[in-house]
Amino acid sequence: MVSPLTAQFRFCGPHQVQDMLAAAFEVISDIRYHTEVGDDVTRALFYRGRCGREQFEEAQLLRFDRD
Repeated sequence: MVSPLTAQFRFCGPHQVQDMLAAAFEVISDIRYHTEVGDDVTRALFYRGRCGREQFEEAQLLRFDRD
């Protein structure tokens, strides 16, 4: 996984990705997914959320391999 903040950080393997997501979800709340597009290999997810008092909207691009 490439960091959503900067491409300089990459998280490899399920343990690193799990640790990164756990840290992110400690500060992100009120996630509401509103759009999902794509196919079995590539998907894009769009959602709104909150970090502290700030609301934000984010897009996530997911690319899947056979594993």
